[in-house]
Amino acid sequence: MSAAAATGTGTMALIGAAIETPLGDLAATIAAIAEGRRAGVHDAATGLVVARLVARPPDTRHARLVGALPVLALEVARSAARQVPRGPRTGAFVATGGLRVQWEALAPAMAEQAAGGANAWARGLARMHPLWMLRYLSNAAHAIIAAELGAVGDGATFAGPAAAASALVAAGAALDAGALDHAIVVALDDVTADEVSVELRARLPGVIPGTGVAAIALARRAGSVQLAAVDGVDPEHAEPSPAAIAELRARLPRADRDVGFAAATGWLGAASLLVDAVVAAELLRAGWPPRLDPGAPRSVTITAAASPGQIGVVRVEVAR
Repeated sequence: MSAAAATGTGTMALIGAAIETPLGDLAATIAAIAEGRRAGVHDAATGLVVARLVARPPDTRHARLVGALPVLALEVARSAARQVPRGPRTGAFVATGGLRVQWEALAPAMAEQAAGGANAWARGLARMHPLWMLRYLSNAAHAIIAAELGAVGDGATFAGPAAAASALVAAGAALDAGALDHAIVVALDDVTADEVSVELRARLPGVIPGTGVAAIALARRAGSVQLAAVDGVDPEHAEPSPAAIAELRARLPRADRDVGFAAATGWLGAASLLVDAVVAAELLRAGWPPRLDPGAPRSVTITAAASPGQIGVVRVEVAR
């Protein structure tokens, strides 16, 4: 992996965070991890174990237009950004897994369709919202978060399994350049749909597909919790090679420990990296559970690496 294939950022101060995982909100997820509990239920349709969210978003106009997950991401971002002012000095950076079929809307409309397309409207298309295509816009979550939270400064949407690292790098660059005083970084994904979970099991047999949302608020000023991130690609391998991952990780200061919590929460696609970073930050701040590992680290590294060659690394450190 060449040096041009990677970008990184300096440290950023974490001033707010919230998550929703199949184990619950941040407090419930921390408690479950500390107790050794794991998410996952048997899916009768696929025969696989999947980890779906407990939380349900409010049935708002946004939900009807863009779907449930972006609306839940808005609520999680709202919780994380309580200390963040509105205006052009605050920006939103959002990571999403990419295009996912919205089966709850599409399946009823397609169930009675004929092969030739005759009477398609009467056979079910009339059941779909006229603006149903809005649910497939990759920046839907970004749009409602920026509008509702007043995060109208610089921002961007990123896609892919390591997209949260890209969002963090972009947010850090904007903060470092003085273009923003605050950034809201949000990650959301759902890899429990049948066609996605079956593919994941074929590629990565040990993975439990899940759904997750995470949001953090960042500031330019110093804080007790510091984040740094780097992202990159391995152009030669769909599943990034150990050498490429190691090269990228070396761009950040060495941490006390490497961690990840997907065994408990399920793998949450694009949301996994940010969820793990939030969980790690809270454990470092509040107290590292002895059952996870003896001795409390001061800094940890979280790594995401998945097809198509994407790699992201986040370092979390808590001052003592």
